[in-house]
Formats: sequence, C-alpha cells, structure tokens
Amino acid sequence: QPINQSTTHTFFVFTNLYIYTPDTHTHTMKTQLYCTVLLVLVLAATAAADVYLHIPPGSNNRFDENTRDRRNANRLFDSQNNNRGGYNVQNYFLYEGSELEVRWTNQHACGPNHKTHCNILLQYRCDDPANMRDGAVTATIPETPQGPTDETYSRFGMHEDHDWYQLCKTTERNKGLFTASQQLQGESARFTRQNPGGTRRGLECPEERDYYPYWRPTGWVDIAYLTDEPETLCPLVLAQTENLHPRHYCALNLTNSDRKLIPISPGQCALANGTWTAVPPIAPTQTPECKMAPWTRDNHLGNTLDGEVARYRWKVPTGVYSENCVFRIRYNITTGDY
Repeated sequence: QPINQSTTHTFFVFTNLYIYTPDTHTHTMKTQLYCTVLLVLVLAATAAADVYLHIPPGSNNRFDENTRDRRNANRLFDSQNNNRGGYNVQNYFLYEGSELEVRWTNQHACGPNHKTHCNILLQYRCDDPANMRDGAVTATIPETPQGPTDETYSRFGMHEDHDWYQLCKTTERNKGLFTASQQLQGESARFTRQNPGGTRRGLECPEERDYYPYWRPTGWVDIAYLTDEPETLCPLVLAQTENLHPRHYCALNLTNSDRKLIPISPGQCALANGTWTAVPPIAPTQTPECKMAPWTRDNHLGNTLDGEVARYRWKVPTGVYSENCVFRIRYNITTGDY
C-alpha cells in the first residue's frame, strides 16, 4: 500500500537542470541534465497556493508567458494550483558532486506542527532530449505522435514519453486505494480520487502522480523524503523506495488477450497468461535521505523557525548518463482533523 494513500492533496513543481562533471583543470560537460521542475502545487508569492519552489524555480506549467496567468494548466502535469504560480522556463547548470540548496515555501504547514500531517518528497528523473524537454509552445503534446514536428523537432514540452502514458491507459488502477466519495469514471490508472474523470495533463500518469511509493516502475529517483513522522514512515520509505528495491509489472500483449486492461498483481497476471517481470532498482547507490520536515506555519507561505525558507541541501549525484532531467517536489498533506 502506498504510504500517502489517505492524504488530502498532493502538489508538484518542476525545474530545468544541466549537470556537468568537473575535469582536473577545466570544467568539461560530461552529462547534461535538463530538469523541468514539476509542481503538484506551485504557487505565486502574491497568490493563494500550497507549495512554491524557489530554487530551482518551479514552473507550474508555465513556458514563456508574458502574462501573469499561465496559458495552459495541462501542459505537462497536474499542479493542482492556481494560474498565477510558478516561473517561466529556466535552466540550471550543476556539477556532479556539487551541492544545490533546494528552497521552497508551503502553505498548509509541515514538520512538527500538530495541525497537519505532511510529507515532502524530492525527486528527479532523466531521459534523452527526444523524451524530455521544454518544447517551444504552451500547447499540450498530442496523445499520439503525429509526425516529426510533434516530437522529433521538440515542438511540445514533454516530461514522460508516449509509451508511459499508453501503458497508464491500458493498466488496471489499484482498487485498494481510498477514493472517498469520488465516482471514478474508468478502471485504468488514469482515474484517481484527485482525477476521477481521467483528464490528461501532458503524458503524466495520474495514479503515479497521486501515490507514493508507486508499485510499477516509474523512472523517478528519490532524493529525500521529509515528514512529520520520521520514526514511523522512514523505515517504510527505505524499505520500499524504487532507488533500492525492484519493481514489477505484467508483460502482456492485450491484442492477443481477452483482457481489456493489464493486471497489477502476479496472480492476475498469470491468469491472463502474462509474464510477471522484475525491473532492477533504479538507483542502487543513491539511498534517499528521510528525516523530519522543517516546521512551517499553516496558511502562511513564509519562513521556518530559523527565519529562512524551508530548504534541503542536495548533493548532485555522479554517474547520471542522460542528457536531460526533471526535478520534482511533491507536497502531501492531511489536516490534523483526520
């Protein structure tokens, strides 16, 4: 079961990064990391919002707008945020082994504040430029590739590829998840409590976006898990993180099956004549840090107890061999009433 399955809201932010390997005498580029920060909620300082990523600057689905409001809330991901949050696209250049102080503000409190239960997850994901990029327009990428102007020439922004979204559409959703009073309008992983109608945002899979840790392979590398319950949740995180533990999926060709959706359990996979397949840990040398989240007030996009914004010092990993990367912050809360 996902650790955050009963939480009320999850918010995301993304930003762009380039990572270099320093040479003995000169700084030469070994690995270029392009990271578009993904926000579940990215907020503008002047607007009501839930999480606002400052360093690296979170996009909230903005591209190059010259307006206060973003033009397309569904460009790349579901931020669950108002239209005035976020920064226009920016790139960060980092050296492998260097440190980046990630900074953010969150509205609904976190850390040892009894008014909420809260988790903040920092992650990154890398891919080649064909599958991860800013793009050149604010429009959402078509669901199906339609020719070279759609993908090859990078017209549309992209965080996940088409195969990922098609797999999301054809895989059963987890029926063990809490859906409250929501009437989900479909049976695939597109439909969740926060996305009951299956709305598409970029090529993001709504179920993966909403739940952590996710049970299928994702490609997202965990950096840090910050929580108000480290004694309880940190052992669970370290026992389930995709960095260190394999994921499984059912390899099944639906064309040759009477199934409409791919099952997510080994038993159902066997009944469907599929192959239950293991995927090795995604980053076995990168153990995510898990600890108490910084204390913040509720209903206040402000500083922590030391007078500074909430922050986390990230040591940029070595051995990242993909050219482009995305950085993501996920802010998940339940009010103290529950």
